Parts: sequence; C-alpha cells; structure tokens
Amino acid sequence: MFEIKKIQVAPEWEQPLSAAGLLDIESLTTREFDWFERPNKRLGGWSGVSRLVLNPDAPKAEQVALFLKIQNNHCYRTIGNGFKKRLTFEREMDAFEALSTLDVLPELLLFAKWRTADGDVGSLIITKELKGFVELEGLLKTIRSTQSQSDAAIRKALSAVADATRAMHATGWAHFSYKPKHVFISVASEPEHQIRLIDFERARRPLRAKTFVTEDLSRFLRHSLYLSREQKLQFLLDYFQTDSFSPRQQRWVDQLEKDKSLRSGEC
Repeated sequence: MFEIKKIQVAPEWEQPLSAAGLLDIESLTTREFDWFERPNKRLGGWSGVSRLVLNPDAPKAEQVALFLKIQNNHCYRTIGNGFKKRLTFEREMDAFEALSTLDVLPELLLFAKWRTADGDVGSLIITKELKGFVELEGLLKTIRSTQSQSDAAIRKALSAVADATRAMHATGWAHFSYKPKHVFISVASEPEHQIRLIDFERARRPLRAKTFVTEDLSRFLRHSLYLSREQKLQFLLDYFQTDSFSPRQQRWVDQLEKDKSLRSGEC
C-alpha cells in the first residue's frame, strides 16, 4: 500500500504538473532521474536533486525548468520533536511557510509526503528554477576579476544579501547551513540585486540572538572565498544596520574574529 500523507500544490501549477506526470507521486518514487546533485546517503536514507523541464519540446527560450528534490527515509531527530523521526524536507517546508511573506525564496510548486507498505517514508519538493539568478560566490568571483570598480560592486551585492539575511532572521528562523552556494543573487543589479535563499533542510528557530551570528553569519563569512576582511566587516555593519558596532555586537564580531570567519578570502 502506498499512502500519501500530505500534498500541497500551488493552484496555478496543478494542470502543468499533472500533464507532466509530476502529480503521480507513487510513480515518482520509482522513477530513474538524471541527478543534478547525486543523492546524499546519510541519516538512514538518501536525498537527491534533479532538474526537470516541463515542456522539453518548446523552443529553449520558452522552456520552463524545475528543480525536484526527493528523499527516502532521510530523517532527523531533535529534542523539540521528542526525538521522533521527521523528514528533513518537512523542516524545510516549515521554513518555507514561515518565510512565505518574504521575497527571498524560490517559487514553491509542490510538496508531498508519503509512506509505503514496508514502512518507508519519503517526501519531495518542487520549485521553479531561479532564472536570472546565479550563485553568489560565482558572481563575486566574476566581479572581482572583471570590474575595475569591483569593491563598490561587491559591497552593493553584499548589502542586498545582508538585507535578505536580516529579514530571514527577523522571522525567528536561522538557516544553519548558510553558505554562499545557498544564496542566489540576480545578475541584474539595478536598482538593486534581488536575493533568493535555498536548502532549508537544517533550518530551525534559535533561542538566543547570538546563535544567528555564531551559526549563520559565521558560516557564511567563513565560506566566502572572494571577500576581503574589510568587505566582511561592511557586510556585518549592513546586517546590523549601523555605522559602528554596539558593545554587544562588537563581542559577537570578536567571536567571529576568534573563529577566523573574518579572515580575508583567497582569489
């Protein structure tokens, strides 16, 4: 027996998803995918990502691409849920719903969760491809290597990221895997860059304000290879919306310094 435990479809996408066979959830669980990211095998199961085109026969400029994330028995346990197993995409959906009023997420088309006769549990998420967006790290690398006024362009991009990060944290949620590869930025920068954030499988609601800094900001800056120390400090000033750090903020910055998150990146 195959039982769908939950399904959530964006109404405007129901017909095209159905026509492409993407609402036949049971068949998707046995489908062979061309993996965009090969399945991650851990947590007692696996989780992978595939890029799909809804209308492959259309001219390339008119094709609509999607990203399908699918997992099986890929679960976590926390004190908050009584150490019960829960699929990581369920936590990602919690974050999607909490951030739904912010313009920082990919467009969500479908979420489904199921259980099979042998007790396996699985889920999937389908989002629309971020057309006109690129990974932040790639854009920063390009700016640094091709523009004579690269510092100003980098600071402008980082200001948009700081705004999006602060907006996410204002909802009470932290990403907990916040790296430049999970931040997408619009190629167009006028009047300003747009930001989209992805992969909220580890997201949670910290109890202390410091955690937003020690988890998300520290990880983001530590993995930012194309930023100088000065640019990282400016990012923090933009995040805190200040021209100088308060004593409390300075203690957090000192911790980032100690953790080497503010070390200059490498070209």
